Amino acid sequence: MKILLIDAYGLHRGFLGMYGNEWVPTPTLDLLAARGVVFDQHYVCRPRGPGEDSGSCAWTGRYQFCQAGADAAAPSFPETLARHDIALVRTACHSLHEFPATVKAALAKVKRSKHWLLWLDGPNLAPPWDIPEKCFAPFFPQDDEEADDPWPDPPRNLDENDLPDRLRLQDTYAAVIHYFDVQLGALLTRAALDDVVIVITAQSGLPLGEHGSVGLPSPWMHDELWHVPFVLYVPESTQAGWRVPALTQAVDLWPTLLDLFEVEDEKGHGHSVLPLMRGEAERVRAYACGGCRVGSEEEWALRTEEWSLLVPIATAGKNTMRAVRLYKKPEDRWEVNDLRQHYLEMSEGMEKTLRAFAQAVQGPGSLQPPPLDLE
Repeated sequence: MKILLIDAYGLHRGFLGMYGNEWVPTPTLDLLAARGVVFDQHYVCRPRGPGEDSGSCAWTGRYQFCQAGADAAAPSFPETLARHDIALVRTACHSLHEFPATVKAALAKVKRSKHWLLWLDGPNLAPPWDIPEKCFAPFFPQDDEEADDPWPDPPRNLDENDLPDRLRLQDTYAAVIHYFDVQLGALLTRAALDDVVIVITAQSGLPLGEHGSVGLPSPWMHDELWHVPFVLYVPESTQAGWRVPALTQAVDLWPTLLDLFEVEDEKGHGHSVLPLMRGEAERVRAYACGGCRVGSEEEWALRTEEWSLLVPIATAGKNTMRAVRLYKKPEDRWEVNDLRQHYLEMSEGMEKTLRAFAQAVQGPGSLQPPPLDLE
């Protein structure tokens, strides 16, 4: 078994054909999705800024929220692979320019191994963007004198009601995603990875002005920040083209990888998603949880199949001015209609569950999630 995992930063699901986008060309990712399994409801556990120690929840298999020292009790997955003679290379890729060379160099380190896992942290798809000028041309026609120029270094905050600025930002990011897809296609062709399991996901989503933020200037746990792509391509799988609607999270990556290697799972907080993609289970969790901190601001979120609850958390020396929010899913995809006042009792029950969950993940050993309180 050979596995290539690309854990990009800022891969926005709203710009990918596999999630319904019809105007940004992503043929490589579309082909992987058509030949693999797409997970529709995949969430990170702790979004962080680019360049930070991002994949912590994915890498350790444990929820962190914003507590310090959560890594201390993490299962030793790399040691588990070593005991089974599975080569592991984890490497970082900070830019799209480095992407092909980084993967090529990493593949050279495992080419003599029968079983291996190459875990790539990156590339970073967040601004500022530095891609070849010609890549912007399809999205910024030069024959239109009134057309805007690309916006490779946008501000961190944007008026969400300024439609021209939002469109300019989205067109710029669309060029970045298309370039990433082209790079990925060239890599898969040159590296001859036909017999390799390929996992594409994201360390974090990327706010693009949907709620006034660009990147991560605030910890607001809206859909665009923590709802990310996840596609799993297994060569010659009978589940090609399947979609999984169940809730999955970044902590599920390691259990899934170990399951693919047919290695017994060390008990972390996650679950293998293979039973979901094989139709052997309908779900592995009743809800997804996550938390984010930026500076002295912090926010937690709980997502069920039908609801998304966002809870600002008061931190030392700072009280939040942002209110608890509740959104109906999947109808309110971009989370513009706060319904908390209409469902106060349910919102309070969900918040109670969320706070109990944040306490539960701090304990050692396996996780016993508290029951979902919707009363």
